[in-house]
Amino acid sequence: MNKKFTAILISTAMICASAPAFASSFSDVDDQAYAWCVDHIDEMAQIGYVHGYEDGTFRPENEITKLEGIALFSRVMGSEDPANEQVLELAYEQYGGLIESCDLLWGGDELAYMLYKGAFTEADLSEYVLDLKKDQPLSRGEAAIIITKAMGGESEALSNTSISLTYNDSRSIPTNILQYVQYVTDNGIMNGIDDEFRAEGTVTRAQIAVMLSRVAKVCDYSFTPCNYISVDKDAKTVTLSVDGETVVVPYTDDTVFSVMGDYSDVDYIVPGAQIIAHRSGEELVAIECVSNEPDESIEIPEEKGEKLSVIYSGYTTKGKIIQIKVKDDETTKVVKTLDCIEDVPITYQDGTATIKSLSTGDALEIVVEDGVVQSIDATAKTIKISDATIDSLDIDGADVKMTISSSTAKYNGTTYVVSSSASVKKNNNKAELSELYAGDTVTITTSYNIITDIVATSKKTTKTGTVVAVTIADQPTLTVDISGKEATYQIPTNCAVTIDKADASIYDIRVGDTATLSIESEAVTAIAVSSSAVNATGSVEGVVTAVNTSYGFIGVRVDDGAIPYTVFRSAKGTTIINAEGKTLDLKSISVGDTVECKGSVSNGAFTATLIIVTKAK
Repeated sequence: MNKKFTAILISTAMICASAPAFASSFSDVDDQAYAWCVDHIDEMAQIGYVHGYEDGTFRPENEITKLEGIALFSRVMGSEDPANEQVLELAYEQYGGLIESCDLLWGGDELAYMLYKGAFTEADLSEYVLDLKKDQPLSRGEAAIIITKAMGGESEALSNTSISLTYNDSRSIPTNILQYVQYVTDNGIMNGIDDEFRAEGTVTRAQIAVMLSRVAKVCDYSFTPCNYISVDKDAKTVTLSVDGETVVVPYTDDTVFSVMGDYSDVDYIVPGAQIIAHRSGEELVAIECVSNEPDESIEIPEEKGEKLSVIYSGYTTKGKIIQIKVKDDETTKVVKTLDCIEDVPITYQDGTATIKSLSTGDALEIVVEDGVVQSIDATAKTIKISDATIDSLDIDGADVKMTISSSTAKYNGTTYVVSSSASVKKNNNKAELSELYAGDTVTITTSYNIITDIVATSKKTTKTGTVVAVTIADQPTLTVDISGKEATYQIPTNCAVTIDKADASIYDIRVGDTATLSIESEAVTAIAVSSSAVNATGSVEGVVTAVNTSYGFIGVRVDDGAIPYTVFRSAKGTTIINAEGKTLDLKSISVGDTVECKGSVSNGAFTATLIIVTKAK
């Protein structure tokens, strides 16, 4: 690494080094009574993170409020570092309205910075700041959460499924903060009091000074203003200009790149743009682009292969002229800058918008005349459509397509291509596309109008009736008489069919069978059929209505039913006898005779192995 850049970082980091032990500069911090914290208090006061009172006291036993705790750790993160002045301006541009709603007398800078850095969310403000909560004492459990967030460790903490705390009161620590407590313990920030963590206990000014000192040492943050020149993704390095000198700095997969407050890819940063290099020790934590406009004093390598694009990448201003940066697609590295007419009309999600409404990666439709953009119609890269209903799902073509209905007019009746890698859940379980049916309620997420995520729910019902008709076609249908009313259902190819609890197909169902249909939304997912003439012992008993010796079957009316049942002769031979045991043949059976047939269902018909005939009188 360039020595000058290293020197800049070291000089910035030195203020986080431990201050040597000396007599406290505060009159009420006795070196013996507060030996455990005196050095930390003076160190943090020297840096400027904490302050004493006008009478020269520190008041170490005073409780810290929630807002004070947040503000102090925000300072450790760099909210007061002169290098982050532009970062703080961008934070206010993005979150100023939200901060104003908090009705603060102080602490707005620190809160805006925490929000901008992604350490805090709007929900966190409700938890710690709004409705007078800001002036309530900060508990040790809350301190563990805030510290974890400030250190950027929340994702790591929440992914930790192995909790091994040894505090004597571990079992009394609330479940929802265990992972945060584990994180601050593992990193040596909080070590408990007398072998207890005391999650509900409040934090004093002395204790917060110790925590701040430990966070500063572990994070060892430094911030260096410079200019971005280029990136080498193969070598994982970025080339920067620091005070006019070129340096090459390695980065890692964990390094965060952002443009004007939006998480981005390093390719979206314009060569020559002003950035803040954020480091933790020797590791590059983040590259924060605070002005995505080339510095005219920086010599930028000439880019080749520029293409007109429809993906938004950022904007700059030149007087009253807005310049937008666009790309051909998501993966294109080269960015082209286009001038726009003054007060260029912009629509976003079908509404009037400004250039600040756009986000990196949005899809643009632009009208260009003589190289100047006349209008911009933007669509968010990612759109979430809730409470839609599947009208149809076509899975037979090269692309899977879903048509939805929606109460939102612009989505109603729209057909979307479904990504081959789309995530699908149904009724809170992971599912396949084939498990989605017309009538399912869905929430879909699209990226550039391609569905990437589907969360579906369905209403399940069962209906039982008598089969009236079976239509065999590319799309089979089943008509069932349910309480005197006929209803026809389309039967999908993956519908499970059983006849008398044995696996079967739609083609094996016969008129007169009793069918119980399992229905999801508007689709039949399973049909359980009870054959109209087969009892539990595998027999058919009734009066003969027809005899066909050529094809080897007889018609049998069961219990005087209107619909006869077909009984086939077995290909392997069927024993036919009378009540006295005398052997008969099929020709001996006459219409009107009573028969008892033993056998089994095969392909929807009853095949007899034994027929006992009682001749009609």
